[in-house]
This record gives sequence, structure tokens and C-alpha cells, in this order.
Amino acid sequence: MVTLDTTPLVTGTILLLTGLLLLGWGYKLFRLTMAVAGLLIGASLGWQIGMQLSPQGWFPIATSVVGAVVLAALMPLVRKLGLFVLGFAAAWGVAMLVLGPPSDAVSLATAAGAGLVGGVVGMFVEKLLLVVATSYLGAMAAVLGFGSMTGWGMEPGQFLAASQQPGTYPVAVLASVLALWFGGLLFQLQGRKRKKDD
Repeated sequence: MVTLDTTPLVTGTILLLTGLLLLGWGYKLFRLTMAVAGLLIGASLGWQIGMQLSPQGWFPIATSVVGAVVLAALMPLVRKLGLFVLGFAAAWGVAMLVLGPPSDAVSLATAAGAGLVGGVVGMFVEKLLLVVATSYLGAMAAVLGFGSMTGWGMEPGQFLAASQQPGTYPVAVLASVLALWFGGLLFQLQGRKRKKDD
């Protein structure tokens, strides 16, 4: 039985392994990637909705679980929807890294606009989107997983809570995500190049 004390370790291990999978092989394992991405994106969106509607008690957890299950099931099955959501999440995430978490209507609209553009573009540049988005989501998951496992850096709960208030994420978190994102991007692009050469 998992106790409260071991939950951060279990959660962190799952996030770290998922992040490494997305970082290195997000493009190759399309359906699995879409399911995992749907799980992560759905949980995050569900949490945001739950916190807006009723921030106390179990409600945000319930909406997070529902969002995770729904998107994890839909994204591998409905290809265009999955690509749109993946592009939206990646562009939204980049906007948050650059501008910080949305703190007012203008910043929220800016992040949402970036997400919509990313989603639409992603539907037409599928291969590039998968490499860019999965390496980004993998970097984020790996950093949050490491933080949850070790207590160094940022844990998932802190990341989600930070998006509810003004300010930016810690510099160490941003630097780690960007470094891993770039590394995963290069790794996946090199893999595609080797495959073409063969």
C-alpha cells in the first residue's frame, strides 16, 4: 500500500520515466506518446479548471483525474484532435516559460492565443510538431519528476500552484527544462536523420 510519505517518490519516478521516454522516443512511439501526453495535459488542465471552480477539498483532484483519463483515451484515437491538443499544450507551455504564468486577462489571452496558433500549425506540420512538443513535454515531466523524487527543484504541486498566481518559475527549473528540451530535440532529430540516411 502506498503511503503519503512514499507518494512523491512514486509520482516522481513515473514522471521522470515518462519524461525520458517522451524526450528520446516521442516521435517513434506515436500512439503511446499521444496517450501519455494526453494524460499529462489532461491532468494539468483538469487541475486548472478544478482550482478555478472550487479550490478546496477533493474537487481539483477529481477534475484532474477526469481530464487525464479523457484526453489519454481520446488523443491516440482522434489523430487531428491529438495533434491540436499537443500543439496547443506545447505553445501554451512556451508562452508560460517566456512570459510567466498568466496573472491577468491580457497574459491569459496571450497564452491562449499562442496555444491556438500552436494547435492549428501542429495539425499541418505533424512530424515537426511531434518532435518539438514531445521533447518539451518530456523535459517538463522529467524536471518535475526529479523534483518530486528528491525535493530539489520544483514538485508537480508547486508547478500547478504557480500557474494560479503572478510571478515566474524558478530560474533553475526554467534552465533545466530548456536544456533538456534542446537535448531531446537534437536527439530525436538525429534519430530521424539516421533513419533517412539508412
